[in-house]
Amino acid sequence: MAPVISRSLLLVFVFTSFQSVAQDAVCPDRSDAEPARLIDSDVQKRRVANLSPPWRGDEQFRFTWFSGYVGVDGRLDGICCYSSSKQISSSESRDLREKLKDLRFTPASHNGEKLEAYVSFTIIGVKTDSGIEARMFLNQLRSKEEFGIDYIAPQRIGVFGAFASSRIRGEYALDVDERGTPSNARITQWHMGSDGARDGLLEHVGQKCFIPGKVNNQPVAMPYFEVIQRS
Repeated sequence: MAPVISRSLLLVFVFTSFQSVAQDAVCPDRSDAEPARLIDSDVQKRRVANLSPPWRGDEQFRFTWFSGYVGVDGRLDGICCYSSSKQISSSESRDLREKLKDLRFTPASHNGEKLEAYVSFTIIGVKTDSGIEARMFLNQLRSKEEFGIDYIAPQRIGVFGAFASSRIRGEYALDVDERGTPSNARITQWHMGSDGARDGLLEHVGQKCFIPGKVNNQPVAMPYFEVIQRS
């Protein structure tokens, strides 16, 4: 006679198995992969310097955060999830998107293969005697206490793909080791979406692979954060 498994025990087993699947992605070692980077040229530097919108008031700095896909052609696309230390108007947002279209990047790569990567950005606008000048960093300053402001955050490889039909809005985090393997997927903010969509998101992101974060051009384990807005 087959053993009887209680419903509560079965739920514990399913939940534990789900957590294991969501946190144990099988990823190749990408510790020697190259992350996407802004092309180092005078033209690109001038374009970056003009990214931050002007503002009134005495604030010395203005921060703007967003993310987007850097394709194998070096162009920035799929820009998502603007936030700012000062509220961005719709016209400022449109203007910034147009300026970002002109930026060119060296795409992420590994073993000679170019990779599409989802990249986090921070634009820091600084007031100077001659006006507003901006700098752009390939992170969202989440690990600045450990690594300063000029590190490169982990970059998610490939497009996100569909995982839920419902509308969701929130943020997830996971830990990416120096090989690019994620673990400990978790929700850090949740504003919209069902419990099923939330669980589906964790399962989905736990199977993604990454280019590890870089500090002084060396791979370093660090957390990865991504805002999700799907409607």
